Amino acid sequence: IIVDDVIIKSGNAIEISPKLLLPERIRVKVESLVLNEVSTYIFDILPNKNTYSQINGEARILSLTPTFGSLHPDFSRHRKTYELAVPFHISNIAFTPFLSEDSKYIIIDGSSITTNISSKLIPLPIGNRDIEIKTSINDKDPYIIHVTRGFPLSDSISLSSSTCELSSIDIYPK
Repeated sequence: IIVDDVIIKSGNAIEISPKLLLPERIRVKVESLVLNEVSTYIFDILPNKNTYSQINGEARILSLTPTFGSLHPDFSRHRKTYELAVPFHISNIAFTPFLSEDSKYIIIDGSSITTNISSKLIPLPIGNRDIEIKTSINDKDPYIIHVTRGFPLSDSISLSSSTCELSSIDIYPK
């Protein structure tokens, strides 16, 4: 048979050029020299599972776990921003990523981290702090974790009026 102007003997395979970096659909014309037939086939060509991240130098994060609390919403590599609320007594936090097999490292708050290894402790001021997570040195669209650290709570609540009634109290973060 002839595939894209290359004669192929039965049982042999060929490499179709050019090499593909991303999934693509291609059309291949197949001609039979014996039967004098021409058929056209459409193939979805998917790259090797490691091709994309190796060529682009980007890691793939499969999961990301903070040392305290949970990300909201739950981590998905397709979503770039998350919220994390911690109480006042948590003054620093670290993250442990789980990366795909082909990924060597990610960058959390400026430090390189490999899979299943906790990042350095990141100090948290009272209030808000954004933590940046990059999948490569040149990552222009990093993941952002918006961390909110709560304010200190008093050991007691003092009321100046004797006629005050307290029906409920909300303490942040919930």
